[in-house]
Amino acid sequence: MNEESFRPDFDLLDRYQQFSAELLRIALLGIALLGFFIEKVAGANYYSASSRSVLLILTALTSISCLVSAAGALAHRYFSTDGIFYHVRSLRRRAPVSGGVISSDSQTAPSGDAASVPPFKQNYYSLRVASDEGARNARYSKSGRCLGLSVGAMIAAAFFAVAAITVAAMSYVPESSIDTTRGTVSSSSNQPR
Repeated sequence: MNEESFRPDFDLLDRYQQFSAELLRIALLGIALLGFFIEKVAGANYYSASSRSVLLILTALTSISCLVSAAGALAHRYFSTDGIFYHVRSLRRRAPVSGGVISSDSQTAPSGDAASVPPFKQNYYSLRVASDEGARNARYSKSGRCLGLSVGAMIAAAFFAVAAITVAAMSYVPESSIDTTRGTVSSSSNQPR
């Protein structure tokens, strides 16, 4: 079987997997940055209790979205790799074997004209090829949905992260306005700037 006949398929698979690898890296980086955000920003005493609650909810939603994006990227890589396996196997089963001999694993159709191959073997090989193509199409469909899920979750994570940063910036109270003895914020600090 000529390797050049399916080289474009591997190149396309490689580009899709590079994209999902970038999504995975960004999702994992987002989770690491959320740890910093929770420790340094949301956990600080510069926010009222209600603002702190909103910040923690938004950071939790961001981290869940990053986790879903990472899981979708990993699932895409699994299903696309599995799909290319079935694709190559169906191509190999379609390819003729030299000399008209069935290979030792009996997974490729014999070569020669259709009249020399018994009809039951023709049906057998065509069913196996159709089965592989069906499995390939199912895996590619799943990998496409997983990639879409990963991208959608990454967009949601970005939205929640921007919302958390906005809430943090808008509800920041300078340290001089905090009454440490009572744990309250003076009313003059809640005025818009």
